[in-house]
Amino acid sequence: MPTTNFVPVMEVEPGSRKDHKFIHKMPDLSWKIPKTPTEKTSALKIAKTVESKIETQTLYFTDLDSGVSGFVQILFSHVLGGFYKGFQLNFKVFSHKKDVARDFEVWETFKLPDMEFIKTARTGDEYLYMGAAGKKSSIKFSRNPKKKTNEKYFAQLDIHIEIPKSDLLIDLKALLAEGFIISPNGCSYYLDKEVHYKGDSLGQMQRGGRTSDKYMRHLFMPNGFVTGHIEYAKDDDLLEINLTNAPVTYIDAIQGLLPNKAARMWNFMVFKSKTYTITMMEFITPEEFGSVTVSIWSISELDRITTVGSAVDNDKIVRYKAVQVDKDTGWEYPTSMRFDFLNGDKMKVKNMNLVNRFDILGELPSVIRKAAAQIANIKPYLYQYCQEAEFKGEKGTTIIEATFIS
Repeated sequence: MPTTNFVPVMEVEPGSRKDHKFIHKMPDLSWKIPKTPTEKTSALKIAKTVESKIETQTLYFTDLDSGVSGFVQILFSHVLGGFYKGFQLNFKVFSHKKDVARDFEVWETFKLPDMEFIKTARTGDEYLYMGAAGKKSSIKFSRNPKKKTNEKYFAQLDIHIEIPKSDLLIDLKALLAEGFIISPNGCSYYLDKEVHYKGDSLGQMQRGGRTSDKYMRHLFMPNGFVTGHIEYAKDDDLLEINLTNAPVTYIDAIQGLLPNKAARMWNFMVFKSKTYTITMMEFITPEEFGSVTVSIWSISELDRITTVGSAVDNDKIVRYKAVQVDKDTGWEYPTSMRFDFLNGDKMKVKNMNLVNRFDILGELPSVIRKAAAQIANIKPYLYQYCQEAEFKGEKGTTIIEATFIS
């Protein structure tokens, strides 16, 4: 009988209705980390420990008309059991079009020191956290006010960020269609002790209700659109981005342990065209947790999810077809990739357009940076790409990220 100290999410065969859950209720979108030992939580069983937790809410946007792409990410860190708590903004703009990229090339990170969670009572002492707000910044979920006439989109996400000292203004309103998590609750767990399991597949192991304070959780909302305005002063020039019904993908992610303990590498891809949306996320655990590969993906048509899949230790889902050695870091980053969605659909991306390379520690709070920097063999870099791609004969824009940690 095999043993493991890593319990991944379930495996989902494309086309199956089992082992995943669709998200179309507002409570599912609540921030998860703020819960305390006195508050009930049946899904994650989070308790106050000395572990560090990071939750990110990220909105990727792709303006198919202008060629401007990017993301707005709000990051909340809960370090050393609450010794440090705080919000941070990560903001990135780029393009696959060289003339556009020359004008719109931005990567910035800012602390949001006065933000606090917005707490909404449910029943008894259980709360929802549908947003956070400060004096000049807020991120908040609400019901789509036009649900009857725009039935595909159940949630509205409002992001308003003002940082006067940096001349940054982000004012976005996004409508989001249903999302999904992989069973049982979107979490993969990292255990302190190995457990026995039966069956042929780690992805289908008998879980027996096992949970841990150390976990990885992902919620995906692949489809939606955003309207709004972004202003940013870059080199004394004011950049203005106006988005009108631009396609978006939203992802909520939680790491219940330090990044180098959660994964040694990541692959991420989102593709947007007039008809199709593809999301793909893959991570490989470090050696101490078995070097297990977890892959999760979805395909949507006309803003409705048609395929959800996940696999454990399948090396055919994401493949590097060609790589190049980074002389500065030593990492072999991809220049050509292939994605296999196991339902007959495939996607190739050749001659990949690298738009940015940066030290992943740079987007984390200083407390976490210092903790990770003390660990040997940690050299986290993220390689980010943006370019035209094609799926089922239709051209669109894809954002790809390859992250190497240890």
